[in-house]
Amino acid sequence: DDAPNSVILKGVKPTPPRAYAGEDDITTFHTYLLGLCRYFFIGRVVGPDRDRFRVALTGETLTGRALTWYQTHVEDPNQTPHSWTFSDLMCAMFVQFVNAANVDVAVREFDAVVYSKRKGARAFANELIAAGNRMIEVPTNVQMQRRFMSGVPKPMAEYLTLVKDVSVELTPLGDMVTLANQYETSHRFLDQLENKGEGANRTGGHHRTDGQRTDRREYDRTKPV
Repeated sequence: DDAPNSVILKGVKPTPPRAYAGEDDITTFHTYLLGLCRYFFIGRVVGPDRDRFRVALTGETLTGRALTWYQTHVEDPNQTPHSWTFSDLMCAMFVQFVNAANVDVAVREFDAVVYSKRKGARAFANELIAAGNRMIEVPTNVQMQRRFMSGVPKPMAEYLTLVKDVSVELTPLGDMVTLANQYETSHRFLDQLENKGEGANRTGGHHRTDGQRTDRREYDRTKPV
């Protein structure tokens, strides 16, 4: 361990995750696993030489039927000797408590994520990532990029593809989100201009210098930058 990190973490007491009781719910298990890994990381129970400690400490984060299973299959000396690793333990617990039929829930949640104009493209991408991480087979980068492009509004997808040369195969999701944010910002600005123009027309007829009324369709044809 390097000295700087030891100084930074000195006196930090990690908080264990909420005890897992063997709920048949993939989201609950996923949340528990993330919290457990965070607990080990902050507590510096990391590395292959500390794997047996992770296995032992896991028992302190279980309750109910999950604890009963752990005591029976991991701690009981009368059981057939098994050299448990933390990875093996988590896999065994998942198989034991999460019904295979409920795994499809994560897939349905991923498919159900929709784009919201109010929340924007970044929130849409974050919700996709969170839902995808709960799936047994996490979507590949390309699958995630395809899902993002198929989920944003058609004008935005056309802008990203035709104007910004976005490729669902080659453009990273983070770059897609950045460009989508630029599109949203540009259109919010155009909407504000249009609203101001309509307000001026109602109060006295604000016109363009060429004598033509500002038209919404002209804004739609203007490519955001």
